[in-house]
Amino acid sequence: SLPERTLTALRLVALLTAPTVAELRAVGVDAADLDPAEEAGLIEVRQDVRFCHPLHANAVRAGIPDGLRRRLQLRLAAAVADPDERARQLARAITEPDETVASELEASGRRQWARGVPSLAAELLDRAAALTPPAGAAPARSGDDPTARRMLGALRARYDSGDHAATAAAADRVASMLSGDDKAAALLIAAVVAFVTEGHPPAIRLAHRALEHARPAGGMASRIHAHLAVFDDRPDAAVEHGERALALTPDDDDPDHRDMRCSAMLMVFYNEVRAGRPARLDLLEKALQLEGEQPSWLAGSVPGLWWTAVDEHERAWARMDRQLAHARATGDEPLQLEVLLHLVQSLMLAGRWDSAEQHLAHARLLGEQLGGGLDEQDYLQAQIGIYRGDLDRYGPIVTAGLHRARREGDSWGMRVYGVLDAQLALHSGQARRAADSYADLAAALSAHGLVEPLALRWEPDWIEACVAAGDLDRAAAVLEQLAGRHRRLPRPWTTLGLARSRVLLQAARGGDTGAELAELDSALAAVPSGVLPLDRARCLLVAGLAHRRARRRGQAHSRLTEAVAGFEALGAKAFAARARAELERSGVRGSQAELTPTERRVATLAARGRTNRAIAETLFISAKTVEANLARAYRKLGITSRAELGATLGSAPAGSPLEPRT
Repeated sequence: SLPERTLTALRLVALLTAPTVAELRAVGVDAADLDPAEEAGLIEVRQDVRFCHPLHANAVRAGIPDGLRRRLQLRLAAAVADPDERARQLARAITEPDETVASELEASGRRQWARGVPSLAAELLDRAAALTPPAGAAPARSGDDPTARRMLGALRARYDSGDHAATAAAADRVASMLSGDDKAAALLIAAVVAFVTEGHPPAIRLAHRALEHARPAGGMASRIHAHLAVFDDRPDAAVEHGERALALTPDDDDPDHRDMRCSAMLMVFYNEVRAGRPARLDLLEKALQLEGEQPSWLAGSVPGLWWTAVDEHERAWARMDRQLAHARATGDEPLQLEVLLHLVQSLMLAGRWDSAEQHLAHARLLGEQLGGGLDEQDYLQAQIGIYRGDLDRYGPIVTAGLHRARREGDSWGMRVYGVLDAQLALHSGQARRAADSYADLAAALSAHGLVEPLALRWEPDWIEACVAAGDLDRAAAVLEQLAGRHRRLPRPWTTLGLARSRVLLQAARGGDTGAELAELDSALAAVPSGVLPLDRARCLLVAGLAHRRARRRGQAHSRLTEAVAGFEALGAKAFAARARAELERSGVRGSQAELTPTERRVATLAARGRTNRAIAETLFISAKTVEANLARAYRKLGITSRAELGATLGSAPAGSPLEPRT
């Protein structure tokens, strides 16, 4: 029932992305043409023009015949000032190949990509490729063919949008239409998608297919080798690919070449360490200088992984925060997911389990949205759960993950779930099964060429399992393996793990643990208290057990009490329960909390080496009162000498109830 001029105006409004009165005037629409539609309640007219309901716009667009729609869109393209709006109109109006239109669409697509709208960019680049006229002759080299360039651009934009399934399907289709380096580029994109969604083996297969089509000494070959250094989990193979990428990538100021060189350097550095070679920190520093302010896209996670591996967690978090900020600014959700998972692992090792679980929940949502597997999220959740003592809940998840990894030949999955399976056995009291599982894991790592598995810290638990199973010879061999890791690359966790394991083994042999306990005390003093709280509490538990077996009840009580506090602060319920049980077995009848204020003050000063007379003068009491308070303190704490008193109270912090008032 509306006038024809109003229907035409409504159609133009429906075809525009964000119609304004000025744009409509430019295309020949008079303001009066809109009045009947506004009176009918279809649109609202201010400076911009809006449909009152989105369904109205859909209905109007659906009702435009194709021929008329194309004519209207050409009319809009000729009138609008915004080049991106013009490109969108031309994308649907033009049906025959036209290089001018294709170039406009490509430029618009790349602008949308830079603005963080990769899904729209992919559509525009795809349409640009479809409207590109056939080339008169084969291009002289890769990159000269505008159709291939636009197809590959659409693939990369689609990957950036996070639509992995669509990217994989499009990559397969595009690869079938191209040849040479262009075909290799499409296959490499498919390999990247496979790496994110399926893991190492399929990504490696696709990357090697890409390498077969690339010019052997060209830029695409160097790019594929750089990616294979990431995909291939075998350290020696990864180093070889990284070195090949470095040899093939020009040493110039081209940003893409610089990023590939940086990535190759990082992968060579990281995998040389994994292969058991000395850490070339100069190579790491050179790569960091080369990358500048923006982390490398391909291997930018290596510095954070390295700093996590050597327990420099604050530094790792700062790096990961930079990566996350960059990924969010560019809309790179796959990179966000990767960095979040690395951050969870670092937080977990540092004892920040609640924060780790919060980030892990975000990573799980991202993983579900991106359509990839959730193996790494499951592994990390199971690890935190085992640390917390929820063995029954996470046992089935670990079993399923290990079975899946073995079925698919996933070496990463077999390693990480193998460690969790052995941990479950150890903490469930199945020491022999745990020791055997760790032995199987060691054999698999050796066969894989992995001498220094930076992310895995399993020898101290393996030694504990061997000791519990009575296999002291194997425990000694594993201890030497751990000592080798420590000599090769000393880290806080190897410092604590080595000292703790030596106490365990010497106690199991029935020998005097005095020297080993002194070493353990030195290790605890050398490692800052906030770096590895779980490892620290486990060291205190082992020290308490050794002191108890040597009948040093005061020292046992002190160490076990600290262990309980450490485990409870973390939320490690199973460990805390074990430490409390050992504390009860220590034979100490009371605790510091049972001392009266005067007893605490007297005991603290005595523990610091003050004589009874000096204590009396400090507290303005008689020497006999000092003696009486000390006697009661000994009785309550279950000790018999000043030396035991020092061991029990020596760790009281300043300002605690044990600190005398001045």
